[in-house]
Amino acid sequence: MKVRNITDSILDALDDTPVVLLNGARQTGKSTLTEMLAKRQPRQYISLDDPGYLSAARNDPKGFIEAIDKPVTLGWTSGNHHRQPIFPRRACRTI
Repeated sequence: MKVRNITDSILDALDDTPVVLLNGARQTGKSTLTEMLAKRQPRQYISLDDPGYLSAARNDPKGFIEAIDKPVTLGWTSGNHHRQPIFPRRACRTI
């Protein structure tokens, strides 16, 4: 696997920050990196590209977040989801 310069910065941020966003151009390894980081730490990896998880998050965003009972990495890559936020501000206050 290709070594990423940002890995240590992300791990440092995850130590004391409830949410870390990894955003960037297509096909640059963001999903690969987040999956790898989730495996290195005691984190569950949930892909919102999975129709079941995406449906649950859209139907009840606050409940979806509240049901997460351990550190989690959310992956989300496909489609035009960026046009419609899944987690409204009121749901994000739960974090």
